[in-house]
Amino acid sequence: MGTEEDQMTDDIRSKGKLILIWPFLAQAYGAILVLVTKPSPILQLTTKESAGLSLIYVASVLAGAYLILYLLRKNLIKFLQAIFLASLFASSMLSLNQVLYWLKYNSLISFLVSIILVSLWKRPGVVGNFVKVFLSASISHIIVSTFPEAFIGFLLIFLAAYDAYSVFKGPLRKILDTLELKIEVLSPFFVTQQEIGLGIGDLLIYSLATSFSIRTVGFPLALLPLTSLNSGILITLNMLLRRRSPFPGVTIPVALWAPCFLFTKLIS
Repeated sequence: MGTEEDQMTDDIRSKGKLILIWPFLAQAYGAILVLVTKPSPILQLTTKESAGLSLIYVASVLAGAYLILYLLRKNLIKFLQAIFLASLFASSMLSLNQVLYWLKYNSLISFLVSIILVSLWKRPGVVGNFVKVFLSASISHIIVSTFPEAFIGFLLIFLAAYDAYSVFKGPLRKILDTLELKIEVLSPFFVTQQEIGLGIGDLLIYSLATSFSIRTVGFPLALLPLTSLNSGILITLNMLLRRRSPFPGVTIPVALWAPCFLFTKLIS
């Protein structure tokens, strides 16, 4: 007969698996945006330019993570949240404008909807999670609509490597160590379910890989890399539930997605 602590752990693991609904919803919304708007990349880059620019982007993500660490250590949490909210608002506006333009609606609607979404961002529970899913998929749609195939491919692979470094050795590890028991400070940046959390960045990358696959190879070929991606998400969640400590949410899913995507690209 198990102890009360064992029973609580089993309960968390059982209910924690419900967090899978949020990455699936992020992918679904990202897929819908691509299917509705049928985006073509605005920028035209060579393979070398794409690799270089994606490295610069990942370096900026790393610098941003260290900036977050600095602001948290200085207790400038309100300033950090203001920067983040401004970024979310701009991303929501850009994505909604694209969709509403296609639907021939006034852009004022995107402004009002973005204000509502940003105001609900910090809400705990289902409402806040839905907002984070929407905003993550919106940002992924902007990337898919702007950048060419090579850039997004490099970006996903580089971010997968960065995620492993950040969680085990880099800034995210230091952020969590700095916060100690003040983990609620970071809760607005995660979708949560029964004490299990996935970062907004993880949702963004899941949605980006999905949107990119659909934009590039279409249906039904996109189902192969998407199956691999979601298999990686399941493996990651099981590792997270087993360890009960931070674990990179992007590395395994992208590592499984990439070869399957390349295969479908070759046969498409």
